Amino acid sequence: MKKLSLIIAIAITCIGCSTSDDTDPPKEEEVPTGVTCDGSVTLRTQEEVDNFGANNCTSLVGNLYIGDPSEENSSITNLDALESLTSVGPGSIKIRNNLELVSIDGLDNVTLVRFSLDIANNPKLQNLDGFQKIDSIGGYLTIKDNATLTDISGLSNLPNVREIITISNNPVLTNLDGLEGIERFGSLVIENNAALANIDGLRNSKTANKLNISVKGNPSLENIDGLSGLSAAIGTVNIENNEVLTDIEGLQNITALEEANIRDNPMLSDIEGLRNVNSFTYGLTVRGNDNLIDLKGLENVSSFGSDSTIGLTIWSNDNLTSLDGLQNLAQIDGYLSIRENTSLTTVEQLNKLESVSEDIWITDNAALQNLDGFESLTSVSGELNIASNESLSSIGGFNGISRVNANLNIENNQNLSSIKGFSGITYSTNLFLTDNVALSNVNGFQNLAEVRILGVINTALEDLEGFQVLTEANTLRIRNNPLLQSFNGLPSVFSPRSLSITDNPSLLHLDNLSGVTDITGAVEIINNDNLSNLNGLQTLNSIRFDLTITGNDLLSDFCGLQNLVEKNGLMGLYDVQGNAYNPTIFDIGTGNCSQ
Repeated sequence: MKKLSLIIAIAITCIGCSTSDDTDPPKEEEVPTGVTCDGSVTLRTQEEVDNFGANNCTSLVGNLYIGDPSEENSSITNLDALESLTSVGPGSIKIRNNLELVSIDGLDNVTLVRFSLDIANNPKLQNLDGFQKIDSIGGYLTIKDNATLTDISGLSNLPNVREIITISNNPVLTNLDGLEGIERFGSLVIENNAALANIDGLRNSKTANKLNISVKGNPSLENIDGLSGLSAAIGTVNIENNEVLTDIEGLQNITALEEANIRDNPMLSDIEGLRNVNSFTYGLTVRGNDNLIDLKGLENVSSFGSDSTIGLTIWSNDNLTSLDGLQNLAQIDGYLSIRENTSLTTVEQLNKLESVSEDIWITDNAALQNLDGFESLTSVSGELNIASNESLSSIGGFNGISRVNANLNIENNQNLSSIKGFSGITYSTNLFLTDNVALSNVNGFQNLAEVRILGVINTALEDLEGFQVLTEANTLRIRNNPLLQSFNGLPSVFSPRSLSITDNPSLLHLDNLSGVTDITGAVEIINNDNLSNLNGLQTLNSIRFDLTITGNDLLSDFCGLQNLVEKNGLMGLYDVQGNAYNPTIFDIGTGNCSQ
C-alpha cells in the first residue's frame, strides 16, 4: 500500500519557542508550550498522526482532517499523539472514514473549534468522550454514519452550535444525552437513526429565529419532547417517516412557522402539538399519517401562506374522518389540496374559508359524501378540481363564487348525480364535466354566461338544462353521453366558435343550436347513432376550418347546411362519410340535401 505523507497546507510556525545554545544539555522531558501551527493538516495514517503530534501544536490555525476526506478508508487507530492541541480555527475538525478508530482520546484538551466539528463514517467509534472540554463550535456539528456509536455524552460541555446540528445514520445511538448544555443552535437535522428512542438531550435548547428542524426516518423515536424548549417563530419543521411516533407535543410552545411537513408517521394520532401556532408563512402539509383522525391543534390558524404557493395539503391520511381543527380557517394564499383521504366523510369544517389564491384539489377521497363546507368561499384564483370521489352524490356549496379564472374540472365521481352548487358563477375559463356517469342534473350552473371550453363528456344527462344563460363559449364538446337526447337548455343566442358532438347514441336532433352562426374553428358530428337530421344548423354561415360528419347511422337529412353552402362558408375540408346519406357539397347546394 502506498505510504501517504503528512499534508500541511502552510508551513508550521512555532510561536513562543525558545532557542538553546549547542552546549546546553538536552532536556528530554521538556515540551514546548504555546505552539501555534499555521495551515490545514490532513492525517491519513497512524504514522502521520504521530509525526504531526511530535510538533506539540497547541493551536492549529486551519482545518484538521483526520482520515481521508476523499472517502478512501484510513487505518488510523488512535489519536493519542494530539494531546497538546487545545484549539482549531479558523477552521474545522473533520474525523472521517477511519475504519479502525475506536476512540478520540487524544483530543481531550481541545476547547475551541472555530468553525465545524464533523464526525462521519467511523464504524468502530463508540463514544465521543475525547471532546469533554469543547465549549464552543462556531459553525456546524455533524455526527453521521458511525455504525457502533452509542454515546455522545462527551459533548456535555458544549453550550451553543451556531449553525446546523446534524445527527444521522447512527444505527445504535439510542438518545442524545450529552447535548443538554446546548441552549441555541442554527438548525437541527435528526435523520435515519434506527435505535434513537428520544431526543430529550435537547430539552434545554431555546429558539433562534428562523431555525429549521428536520426529524426524519427514526423508526424507534417515541416522542419529540426534547424540542419543548423551542418557542416563538421557527422556520421549517419536517417530521417525517418516524414509525412509532404518536404525537408532536415537543412543538407545543411554537407560535409561528414558515412551513411544516408532517408526513408518513404511521402511528401519529394527533397534531395537537401545533396548538399554539397562529400562522404559517408558506404552508402546511399533512400526508401519509395513517392513524390521524382529525386536525385538532390548528384552531388558532386563520390563514396559510403569504409569501409562496404552498398553502394547505391534506393527503393520504387513511383514517382521517374530518377536518376538525380548521374551523377558523378563512384564507389560503397558495393551494388547497385534499387528496386520497379514504375515510374522510365531510369538509364542513371549512365553512369559514373565503379565498384560495391558487388551485383547489379535492380528489380521491373515497368516503366523501358532499362538499357543503364551502358556503363561504368567494374567490378561487386557480383551478378547481373535484375528481374521483366515489361516494360523492351531490355538490352543493360554492354558491359564493362568481368566477373561476382557470379550469373547473368535475371528473370521475362515479355516484355524483347532481350539481346544485355554483349558482353564483358567471364565468369559468374552462368547464369540464367528465366521466361522472351518474350525473343527471347540472342546475347549479344556471347563471354561467361565459366559458372558453365547455366539455360534457360521459355523463347521464338527457339534455343541457342548467346552461340556460350560457351565451359565449369558444368550444363546445359534447361526447360519449349515452342518454343525451337534445341540447334543450341552451339559449337561442348560444354561439360557440368550435363544435364537437361525438358518440352520443341517443341524440335525436340539434335543435337549440339555432344561434350558431359563425364557427372560427372546426365542426365534428361523429357517431351519433340516432341523429337523423341537422336542422338545428340552419343559421350557420361559416366554418373556418374542417367540417367532419361521419358514422351517424341514421343521418339522412343535411338540409340544415344549405345556408352554409349557399354562402360558400366552408373554408376547410368537407369530410362526410359513413352516414345513412353522404351528399357532396354540390348535392346540398342543388337541393339534393336529404334522402
